[in-house]
Amino acid sequence: LDKEKKLDGIFITCGGVKEVGKVLRQEKREDIKVICYEDYPEVLDLVKEKVVDVTIATELKKQGGQALDVMMDY
Repeated sequence: LDKEKKLDGIFITCGGVKEVGKVLRQEKREDIKVICYEDYPEVLDLVKEKVVDVTIATELKKQGGQALDVMMDY
């Protein structure tokens, strides 16, 4: 945040959503849009607090099961 003064948004592709949310709240940066993955409880809390604008649930358990199904079908 110190280096990028004109930051409009953050796209988080891995962990760290909770930490990004913490910094944005501390810095009172409500102008920055946040997009991330997963529907973990801490992410959903940030959505409710309007710190995270969009989260994309990837259904990790379903993905893991599908990989095994494909392998077994093959």
